[in-house]
Amino acid sequence: MSIRVLTFSLLLLLTVTTGFAEEAPLAVYQLKIFDYQLGMSYDEAISARAFHYTVYPEENRAIGIINSAYIEDVEFSTSVYFHDDRVFKIIGRFDPQHFDEVTQSLVKAIGAGENLSKTFNALNGTRIAQQLYQWHYPGARIYLISSSNNVEFATLSMMDSTFTESEKTP
Repeated sequence: MSIRVLTFSLLLLLTVTTGFAEEAPLAVYQLKIFDYQLGMSYDEAISARAFHYTVYPEENRAIGIINSAYIEDVEFSTSVYFHDDRVFKIIGRFDPQHFDEVTQSLVKAIGAGENLSKTFNALNGTRIAQQLYQWHYPGARIYLISSSNNVEFATLSMMDSTFTESEKTP
């Protein structure tokens, strides 16, 4: 079973456009995960794929939840995080049994990420193997994470690298 990148719903789409004008950047990356793109407004995000929406007005934030979305045979539970009505983080959780398939699809779509995998001892003495890959793009970071002690889910996420979660709105 393999995940084909350019099928029904795109797991991750990378489009590179080059320009010749001096004021235009050499490359523009349009990264999407689960049809969502960083910087999208709420209206743009809800039109891409419907979700349940919870607002936290005191923090000027909101979270959109999709309980179950499939990309081929892999089921994802997805959360879309908003700040000031703009997407700043997207997280998809999936069964860790599909970790290698998802990794291969990402490598095929955007190339090999930086491998930051490690093994460490938990407080109870258990050895934990953590697989961690990351990709850096202008304004965005992508992470793929799985741990041997977490049999419930692995995680694929993309976040705005210019936004820090500790930022407060004036």
